[in-house]
Amino acid sequence: MLEQIHAAAEDQRKTHTIVALALVAFATYTLGDAAVNGVSALTATGAMLGTTGAAILNWLRTRATLKTKRFAL
Repeated sequence: MLEQIHAAAEDQRKTHTIVALALVAFATYTLGDAAVNGVSALTATGAMLGTTGAAILNWLRTRATLKTKRFAL
């Protein structure tokens, strides 16, 4: 089933976007928890995962920009 889902490039982009947004949301939750309850190991993990999610979103944006520029030439 996963092979069928990832067959189309648009489906791959959607999956990557969903995962990246989930990582950023988890980071927001852990940083909010740190503000209330203090810093813990979960906070550090959340910050690292949030950074990873932001990097994935940036990579997707850059890839989409390069793809449209390539066709515009």
